[in-house]
Amino acid sequence: MSQSWWSVCRGAIDAARADNMKVIIGAWTERTGVGTITDMSAWQAMWNTVVSEYGGNSNVYFEPLNEPYGYSLSKWVSICSSRLSAHSKAFPGAG
Repeated sequence: MSQSWWSVCRGAIDAARADNMKVIIGAWTERTGVGTITDMSAWQAMWNTVVSEYGGNSNVYFEPLNEPYGYSLSKWVSICSSRLSAHSKAFPGAG
């Protein structure tokens, strides 16, 4: 990610991992009150970067979207399943 905040986030994640903490990385929507991913391309790019960096670390967990209430269950399962498929090497046994 080229955004400057990525280095700050990575620093915080790495500092917590260095102290043997478990880390949960979660995504929030840009606008509150929508409960859906507001920019699917940006969301996918963000998770591609995050999973590339931390996908094999057993102390790092992923929350694809905090409170995805704007989706039906089947739509949310579809979105999450496609992300797991895209990163199946980082999540063995998830597919």
